[in-house]
Amino acid sequence: PENIAFTRWLTHLQNGVLLDEQNCLMLHELWLQSGTGQRRWEELPDDVRETITVHFTAKRGDWCDIWGNEDVTVWWNRLCDNVLP
Repeated sequence: PENIAFTRWLTHLQNGVLLDEQNCLMLHELWLQSGTGQRRWEELPDDVRETITVHFTAKRGDWCDIWGNEDVTVWWNRLCDNVLP
């Protein structure tokens, strides 16, 4: 069955939601509801990893240190290890 919380989370990111405090909290809640954070990078299907990589690459300056060069795999797994935003 379709994971509605994941679909909403991904749709917001694809639509370029403004990353203000309210939206970040909403995205985090969807992240928790979806259970996505319990899935390590290696467990995600190839098409999902590809989609996440595209969005991470486009938004890495907003989500991470702009000068950082962190690999998407490291970033994703670190997200999975941290429950709180």
